Amino acid sequence: MQTPSRPFGVKLSPRPGTTWSILANIESAAANPAAAAARTRARAAFIDYRRDGGENHSPAGRLALAVTEGLSASDPAAARSLLRQVAAAPNWQTDEARPFIQSLDAIAAGSRDPALADTPGLTYDLAAEVLLLLGTLAAADT
Repeated sequence: MQTPSRPFGVKLSPRPGTTWSILANIESAAANPAAAAARTRARAAFIDYRRDGGENHSPAGRLALAVTEGLSASDPAAARSLLRQVAAAPNWQTDEARPFIQSLDAIAAGSRDPALADTPGLTYDLAAEVLLLLGTLAAADT
C-alpha cells in the first residue's frame, strides 16, 4: 500500500520523512511554495512511521513521551515542571528545541490547538510529535 512513509509500497526506515524534509529545506532556500507541501509530506511520513510502531529515541522524542505520560496520568503540573527544568538546561537552548518546548508547554497548560504543530521553528518530526500528543490526549478524552 502506498502512503507517505511507503511511497513505493516499501516501508522507509530509520527516519521516514527525511527525504521530504531535505526537499522542504531546499525549496525553502529557493523561496519555492512547494516547501510547505514537502514539509507536510515529511511530517505525514513520520506520523505514519510512529503509528506503525516506530519510536523516536531522540532526546526530544523522549521528552514528548514523558510529557504524554504525565498528561495521560492527569498530572499537568508534573509535565510543566519537567518542561521548565528541560528549558533551563544548556543543551536545550537551541532554535530547534525552544519552539518544541513552548508547544509542549502550551499543551500541558490545556491547549489542544493542532496549529501548535505549525509553530515556526519546529522540525517535521517535532511537529509530528506535537500532533501525536494531541491525538493521544483526544483519544483519552473520548
